[in-house]
Amino acid sequence: LPRLARILLGAERASPPGQAPAPPAPDLNATQQRALAAVLAMEPGDLLLIQGPPGTGKTSLIAHLARAALARHLFDYDGRAPQDRRPVLVLTNTHRAADEVVLKLLDRFPEVAPFVIRVGGRRADMDERVARQTLAERAGAREVLGEADLAGNGAAVLFRLIRRAQTYHDHAGIFVGTLGSADAAELRGLSFELVIVDEAGQATEPAMLQALRHLPPGYAGRLVLVGDHRQLPPVVSDELVPPPVPEAFRQLGLQAGDSLRTSAFERLARLYPHALITLTEQYRMNAPICSLVSETFYEGQLVPGTQEVAERALAGWLSRFGLSVPASSVWSGPPVVLITTEADPDARDSGARFIAGRSPDEARDNPREATIVAALLGELIGSLPPDWRAEVAREIGVISPYRRQNNRIRQELLRHDEALAAVRVDTVDRFQGGEREVIVVSLVNSNDEAAIGRLHADWRRMNVAISRARRALVIVGDRSTFIHDPGRPEEDEARRYYRALFDGIERLAQQGQARVLDSRTLP
Repeated sequence: LPRLARILLGAERASPPGQAPAPPAPDLNATQQRALAAVLAMEPGDLLLIQGPPGTGKTSLIAHLARAALARHLFDYDGRAPQDRRPVLVLTNTHRAADEVVLKLLDRFPEVAPFVIRVGGRRADMDERVARQTLAERAGAREVLGEADLAGNGAAVLFRLIRRAQTYHDHAGIFVGTLGSADAAELRGLSFELVIVDEAGQATEPAMLQALRHLPPGYAGRLVLVGDHRQLPPVVSDELVPPPVPEAFRQLGLQAGDSLRTSAFERLARLYPHALITLTEQYRMNAPICSLVSETFYEGQLVPGTQEVAERALAGWLSRFGLSVPASSVWSGPPVVLITTEADPDARDSGARFIAGRSPDEARDNPREATIVAALLGELIGSLPPDWRAEVAREIGVISPYRRQNNRIRQELLRHDEALAAVRVDTVDRFQGGEREVIVVSLVNSNDEAAIGRLHADWRRMNVAISRARRALVIVGDRSTFIHDPGRPEEDEARRYYRALFDGIERLAQQGQARVLDSRTLP
């Protein structure tokens, strides 16, 4: 088997990252520059893992990697090399991520635009600049076909269109698509010196393996997986039961759930921690929120990338518009707030409900928490001039793992102020990749059995939820339900993280950077 195949199977050890001279990149921080130098030092058959925690600039790094690979190989294809070999292919798990890579390339390096092809066709929700990078748009297919007399000179027009598209295709050096488009017409027959898989922590292993078909023969290319196995894993059916792992496979490092429930990125990070580079400077969360995320989920490695990021505050953001935070409110204090409902008899969850087509666990709600969330946001928005309310509301997010609770929260918000319809209320899974100035998290689960439910049992959802916030984070929920040990071993790991989370909030409170409030003191 080729070396890269043996590495992916766990039969050969991956090499530690090297360091090669890299082009000047003043907009990259130290760990990003280290990752860039490591990619440039890769040899054919090498694997590199890049872990990007929330807000660490994964997309910016990928844009730099793609440009550097293009610059290195741009003049390799002068007629002497096979025309089916190209510099770089970027494949992502979602269309959104692929579009973001293209936009980042165009924004940071406009000179590479003639060499970039967005694989696939125009979509209704696609940014116009991204759409113009599709092969059909580059060739002007809509204009040409719209003006052609297909009954007369149609054949000649189509021939010119095909030749124009082929010219653009022949000169392209950066192809960007999704893992699902690995068999797209634009990629057929092509192989790439460097293949980058973004969002690799969310991709199932069979999906990720689609990228291998575009490595040169014998897998003689370089494979870079970019992701974060501490955020959400691949989405698979709850009914899927992982098969037992034969002993021979266990000796290769395979565990139950690998392939579908566990991404290749997580499995390979487990096997080859020495081949993993972690980006540690983030540009989203202010210092207290970053500290909470870092200490709870990243062993304290994550830090604000600049002083401006560290000092971000809700009051400072509102002051840009001549607005202010309501005095003597939850919003006028520290940026991290825990509103605990453990002593509030009215704040119990409704329990699991059986609704056709849904998991019972998804049908939980907590009316008291919904009322608290709406009251808090109503107080913030209600203190602003009417003309500004919807504008500010668009920068607020409310996250709960349960769709039933989210529907209840939306109803409560509208009772307070129509402008609150602009608040994004969504599940953790749908919020991954998003961010807001203000995030409010409703935990929902509050019961005597300390049942946290299937969704909370994956602690990575909490990491995603609280790391969406830039300037203010409010968590509403029953702390005791999440930290009490009811004797369910499958929840032990999650409860360790929840204890660390609540301990972290208490620690921040002692430093004056957080507040812990009893929900009974609120309306």
